[in-house]
Amino acid sequence: MASTIRLKNALKITTFVGVLLLPTSCGSTVTGTGQPGNSDVDLTSLRTGPFQTDPLPFEVDPYAVGSETIRQIEGTKLLGYLAHPFDVDIELTSLDRTRVFIDKNAIPADSDIKTEHQRVIKDNMSFVAGVSSRRTNSSIRSPKELEISVMRFATGSDSIRAATEFHSISVENGGRPTAGISRFPGSLSTSSDDTSIVSWMPHGPYVIMVGARVPKAGSTELLATAEKSLQLQTELLDRQSPMALDEVLNEPLDAENIVRRSMIRDDRDPQSLREDPGMFDRMGILHYERNPIEARKKFEEAGVDLIGRRASTVYRTRDLPSAFLLQTFLAKPGKNDTVLDPPFGLLDAQCLKLDVADPNRKFDAMCAVVFDRYVAVVTTDMFSWGSVDRALQERASAQYAILKKCG
Repeated sequence: MASTIRLKNALKITTFVGVLLLPTSCGSTVTGTGQPGNSDVDLTSLRTGPFQTDPLPFEVDPYAVGSETIRQIEGTKLLGYLAHPFDVDIELTSLDRTRVFIDKNAIPADSDIKTEHQRVIKDNMSFVAGVSSRRTNSSIRSPKELEISVMRFATGSDSIRAATEFHSISVENGGRPTAGISRFPGSLSTSSDDTSIVSWMPHGPYVIMVGARVPKAGSTELLATAEKSLQLQTELLDRQSPMALDEVLNEPLDAENIVRRSMIRDDRDPQSLREDPGMFDRMGILHYERNPIEARKKFEEAGVDLIGRRASTVYRTRDLPSAFLLQTFLAKPGKNDTVLDPPFGLLDAQCLKLDVADPNRKFDAMCAVVFDRYVAVVTTDMFSWGSVDRALQERASAQYAILKKCG
């Protein structure tokens, strides 16, 4: 009931019907008929602190090597074709690690791609980019976890050679070769104990890695988990064709100005924010969501069709009511989360102090703001106690200003 009242109060019905033609500062023209709009917010009244309040273009990092930028872009695209562990086992919804990596430095220390395996991609000119996602069931008594990773190489021959090397390293480091997965004769599997399995399989220019752990000893469940993971992953990869690297920069980095609507990284932000900027589809961004099954339903319901991310994350929904629907979901407090006060002058913002910090970006506080069909989430590592965090409120206000200036 409260959310319904807030939505009604937030809407301002346009008093005329006709065709609107509005220029925006994000390089596009908005056409259409009169629609409900946001509550009027005076930008001059917002307390934005030291944070940027103007839309800034998404550009190639001038300090990065050209090939690194291209590979990072391709890695972000590949995340949209990475299988979700919870689609293999519905219990595996607890967020652990999601990574896009173009070298060994971004691979999580606790990944099944061990330090020894990393020498296969270190200084390997045929390695393009990799993605990895791991989730658990958050159970202490009966723990389960699944990591799925995909690494792209220059050619199919390179991926076959890499998969063989990965498997050999697993064997050298104590993994016992296990019975093959009959449906995927090209897969190579090892087990260091009776409750885990690691499988490597070349698939075109890709190497698929599956690492699974179950609470009870036995090969049946492990092989079934690995087989289903490989099945889902190969089906997803077969839906797309990798772009030649020399063609990547021929396409606009941010054709629809979704990343432009996000905030740039500030000196106060953690280094981790450098790892995952860019455009995402729903499949890709879902790897970062803490309630993925419900999130997928809400994305569909709200018509989310594009996501942009730098220091903040911006979701494009179907329309304003859909944006408020998504905002309410994204800021829904968990069992031990705490609701925080919204920024001064921005009462529609919804903010939370999280009980458990995000394992990827390390934040433990967030605010979700809405303007038009866009929902933006800003985050921080909260140092203060109580219901107010000044830095978080300033970020949220600055983010709202960017969305409004973009139109």
